[in-house]
Amino acid sequence: MTSVYQAIYRSSDGSLYVDFDFCKMEDGGYRIYILSDINYCGRSESSPDTHRIITSPYSYICWDGKISSLKQAKAVAALWADTTALYIKGYTDFDTIARILSA
Repeated sequence: MTSVYQAIYRSSDGSLYVDFDFCKMEDGGYRIYILSDINYCGRSESSPDTHRIITSPYSYICWDGKISSLKQAKAVAALWADTTALYIKGYTDFDTIARILSA
């Protein structure tokens, strides 16, 4: 795995900033590490509820399927940041928010 890009994303509503590290995997896909410590403000922080694979020292975004390009990885990170910001504010569950934002 090789780090190829790092970026700070701001959620669309401006309430959340997230540092990401985009890593290229041996299979050619990408993994997006979450470098920021996210305050979930009392909401569930479990791996399934927040779509993170919790590892040490950094968790990474849980995504169904292979992320095949850096462009796609950036889009996934942006969607995750926007979804997380709304999840923290108490708007329903993560999956529902992500579906609405992706529509």
